[in-house]
Amino acid sequence: MKKIFPALAFALLIGGPGIAADGEQPVSAQFKVKAVSLAVKAGLKAYMAKADFPSLKSGKITEINRMSAPQFAAEYDRAWRVLEKCPVLVAKYNLRPNMAKPEVLKIMGRLTRDECLEAVDSIPDAVIVEQLTGCLNGPEMQDKPYTERINILMEKVFTRNGG
Repeated sequence: MKKIFPALAFALLIGGPGIAADGEQPVSAQFKVKAVSLAVKAGLKAYMAKADFPSLKSGKITEINRMSAPQFAAEYDRAWRVLEKCPVLVAKYNLRPNMAKPEVLKIMGRLTRDECLEAVDSIPDAVIVEQLTGCLNGPEMQDKPYTERINILMEKVFTRNGG
């Protein structure tokens, strides 16, 4: 795990446009996306591997069960905007827009830790970076230094999941 952060720092510090074919990202940008994604995926998988998975799963299922139909629809719509960018997950779990709460709960109830670890690998690198960037640049983070943004994000991740 200690080797991930120097690699991430190196990736973020690489400058210059690199060489790219028309319409492609420069090589340095591609490297940054890959390095950041690998670091985030490694962190997610390490957390999931060490966490009390049954409690995490049970807690999320309970949270969804407590939502009203309109609350669930709004949350699922927000999640769908990310899920639709993950074609492997959409196909594997037969996901679609506007799924009903019982359908989602049925899928979640069957999930194993190993399936969740595999799912992390199925998320496209660009989606991981997009989500991380969105979290770090959210409205509550606007006037904070970058290191404080990272600390707030880490606190949210680990306190929300009981960690």
